[in-house]
Amino acid sequence: MGPDGRSLITSVGITQRSVWLHEPSGERQISLEGYAYFPFISADGQKVTFRVTSGVGTGQSPSELWVADVRSGRSQRLFPGQLISGYDLSKDDRVVAAVREESGRSTVWLAWLDGREAPRPIPQAEGDNPRFATGGVIVFRVADGKTAAMYRIKEDGTNRRRWFEVASSVFGTMSPDGEWLSSITADNATMSLFSDKAEVRVFPYSSSTRMRWTFDGKRPYLSAQYGQASAFGVGRTFVLPMAKDSVLPMIPPGGFKDEAEIAAMPGVESIPYGDVALASTPGVYAFSRITATRNLYRIPLR
Repeated sequence: MGPDGRSLITSVGITQRSVWLHEPSGERQISLEGYAYFPFISADGQKVTFRVTSGVGTGQSPSELWVADVRSGRSQRLFPGQLISGYDLSKDDRVVAAVREESGRSTVWLAWLDGREAPRPIPQAEGDNPRFATGGVIVFRVADGKTAAMYRIKEDGTNRRRWFEVASSVFGTMSPDGEWLSSITADNATMSLFSDKAEVRVFPYSSSTRMRWTFDGKRPYLSAQYGQASAFGVGRTFVLPMAKDSVLPMIPPGGFKDEAEIAAMPGVESIPYGDVALASTPGVYAFSRITATRNLYRIPLR
């Protein structure tokens, strides 16, 4: 407030988020407008998909889904006229997404990046956070009151079965063999990798974390979210060395204690962003970056 009581000074700002592509030659912005996040890079490295909201979005916010061509820079919307609340990309350029219905519930749909077939819903797959497994199987989350669980289903809507209980909506991608998925344990204690036969504890639930793999299956990477950031907007990613004769990364018994233990591992690569998608080509990855613009304004009161 001004000493004479006739005006006050206030701060007005806007938070923006954009998707970028990092290459050995430098970085360039991929998304053009809106709050853009959660990118994936296609298996051939020529396309980047990402979500877009009009304001600050979370992992569960209804959003548009876009795909951009790396060479031409042209972009187009997938699932036009529909909003999604989570998606995954396959090695053969298919997209699985949780499409929001008018009722507020979500149904899992399938589409192609090049639009060769019209998007279609999967029968008996009402849920969110879908992921591609192998052998024509889709994994997705079903929330029922106070509990939630992951389910497996064939792409034609058959063989639907419950997999394991979950405590949140933070997941990585399926492992290259289609057996493992990272999730927060039901007791909110750790981020673990789950399969039909076992659970491998990876990191304490002191922050949201997720495990992903490159399409060639050679580089698993763990991303951690910091503070109250949403959708991994602030965080760090570690590319981990592979365990011998396994699709899993090298993980100590009982999991990592903290990020310092991860960083001290020989062969670990650290990336200063939480929302990262690695390409199979080393040194190439997509990421989202948050920027804030603020100005001071004097407002007269009389």
